[in-house]
Amino acid sequence: MVLVLCAHFALDGPATAADRAVHGVLLLGYTGLDLFFVLSGFLITGVLLDARDTPHRVRNFYARRGLRVLPLYYGVVFALVVVFPLFRPGGTPALDTLRHNQWWYWLHATNFIWRRPGAMPYNTGHFWSLAVEEQFYLIWPWLVFTLSPKTLLRICVACVFGALICRIGVIASGSGDWVASYVWTRMDTLAAGGAVAILLRYPPSAAGLAPYRRTIARVGIVAGIAAAVSFLATVRWPALMPFHNAVGFSAVAVSFTAFVAAASQGWVDGLVTRPVFQFFGKYSYGMYVFHLPMLLTFGPVYAVVNRVPLLAGTGLLRQGVFFVIATTCTAALGVASWHLYERHFLALKRFFPAGRPARALVHPGQ
Repeated sequence: MVLVLCAHFALDGPATAADRAVHGVLLLGYTGLDLFFVLSGFLITGVLLDARDTPHRVRNFYARRGLRVLPLYYGVVFALVVVFPLFRPGGTPALDTLRHNQWWYWLHATNFIWRRPGAMPYNTGHFWSLAVEEQFYLIWPWLVFTLSPKTLLRICVACVFGALICRIGVIASGSGDWVASYVWTRMDTLAAGGAVAILLRYPPSAAGLAPYRRTIARVGIVAGIAAAVSFLATVRWPALMPFHNAVGFSAVAVSFTAFVAAASQGWVDGLVTRPVFQFFGKYSYGMYVFHLPMLLTFGPVYAVVNRVPLLAGTGLLRQGVFFVIATTCTAALGVASWHLYERHFLALKRFFPAGRPARALVHPGQ
């Protein structure tokens, strides 16, 4: 979530070389969505594998999934489509557009329209990523429940390479702006996370992933550096963007998959167990949903930030002040959303028990 906030709270209009450098680094935060997809694939696939032999596994999975995601999402959509127009009986261009496109929202299909200029008003364009994830999980549970782990792992590998091929195809067709929008072009991150979950439960050896620790670390670091260099190069040479959107996306997926594998083995506990990460993990969904619509109310904040003095001729201090204010407000909205709204639906999960691990996960030293 922090990575996404870095990208979305990066102020426009960098003037000096320092501003441009910081702005480019902040925009790397777009990879936070890739980390989100890898984590989602890892966690959801793990839940599904653990429920393979439990009764009512399909019903329980979709019920629990729905209680986590749908109440807040559809609550926001209902407010935008039904409630807001009551206060604007004459309508507005944004409300008219929203009304015209509302079924893309209701059907979790906004990833097919979000790149159209003005198609998703009120800063709701980021809902495309929620749509991609929900579409993936319309199919994935059935594969996990019916196929053997070995076959499922092969499908994960096929998805990783298949997504790269699909991205190249989309770019070659002249639709490069849409390369990040489809399940088939983003399934590598979700499937790679799923592969980690499979390998933890059905490890290649009695030692689990421990013998591959150095390899995983090296691959993750190299892939991460390659992805960062690929993206930052596009800032200087925009003509390289198609290469980054194809191959760079794959490097991002590999890097974050290695990180998730390391985290699952306890190799980076000193980082991921810190309270700040637990905080963002708990409240990240509400924060993600609200962080961009919130900016529509930020006129006074922008006015205050613009009065912050330049630092050695740069806007770095302004950027820092804005990021702190925006992140604090986003966190407050996420906390309020969870305690006042989301948790009441999450409490209903008790009626739909999750599966328990059929076998113990193998950790280093065991």
